[in-house]
Amino acid sequence: MAELISLSIFFISAVGIFVIVLRKAPVLSRMPAERINREKIISAIKDKAMKDFSVELFLQKFLSKSRVVVLKVENKIGHWLNRLRQKDIERKNSFTEDYWTKLKK
Repeated sequence: MAELISLSIFFISAVGIFVIVLRKAPVLSRMPAERINREKIISAIKDKAMKDFSVELFLQKFLSKSRVVVLKVENKIGHWLNRLRQKDIERKNSFTEDYWTKLKK
């Protein structure tokens, strides 16, 4: 099921990228080649991306989200353990001393 979902997301994304490229291809073909300066574009992107980036803030957010995931997993495991203990108690209560005598009759 997860493979089907991820595969469908992949194909939808690929189709979306293809549509965007088809729409922008005429505009890009009309642009003069000498105006495109790759170094300026790359430096501008790096400046914008790294401007507000903080390692401490990133680490804080990552650890907070990791803690939430761990707490959810711990809670789920606790519920599973509780259910298993209840089933074990029910199983022990269903097996009484006169079980074999009832079975012989």
